[in-house]
Amino acid sequence: MKRTAQWLLLALVAASLAQAAWQHARLPERVATHFDLAGQANGWMARDTHTAFHVGTVLFITGLMFGLARFLPKLPDQLINLPHREHWLAPERRAATFEWMAGLLLGLGCIAQIVFLFIFQQVYEANLMPEPKLPLKAGPFFIGLFGFIAGLVALLMFRFRLPWREPGNRR
Repeated sequence: MKRTAQWLLLALVAASLAQAAWQHARLPERVATHFDLAGQANGWMARDTHTAFHVGTVLFITGLMFGLARFLPKLPDQLINLPHREHWLAPERRAATFEWMAGLLLGLGCIAQIVFLFIFQQVYEANLMPEPKLPLKAGPFFIGLFGFIAGLVALLMFRFRLPWREPGNRR
């Protein structure tokens, strides 16, 4: 999973950087970059600043996820908040646990890149209108985000539960 997530994340980064380059020349000099809950533009940036922000966001998120995936195994166990930490960080399971967590972090990086691809596309399309207006509604977005986070917590709790043992066997 980790290797697939790495390649997918790098492909999404390439797509995001291509998106930034393609949109740059097509955006107006003054880009609407912040919108209220009704979708009305209420914040602006110079086109060059917007593109730098786009590229910087993509590279920062990618570096953060790759860095965390690589650095996590070096943390002291007491700094790792994990259900049943003693069990999952035991020497015989430690490498597999960190491999799974690295895959999860890189997968989260992929999801973040997809969200940013979508958001920057929405901002681009809004700026092509005579009066920039973002069609995205905040309510469904935040409900979806909450659902995603709840699902992620459930996945982590399920993945790092104690394994079932035969009756009579001690843990």
